[in-house]
Amino acid sequence: MLGDQELEVGHDMEGAPADMEDEPPSTRTPSLEEARAGFMLLDL
Repeated sequence: MLGDQELEVGHDMEGAPADMEDEPPSTRTPSLEEARAGFMLLDL
């Protein structure tokens, strides 16, 4: 429930983009992996 509240505030969202720009490879690594996993599941 706390996570929902944080999202509603928008404070977390504001920090997300800033962190992403600071560490694009760190945030992109999991994203790509997740996307690949999703595609694999769809293929199955």
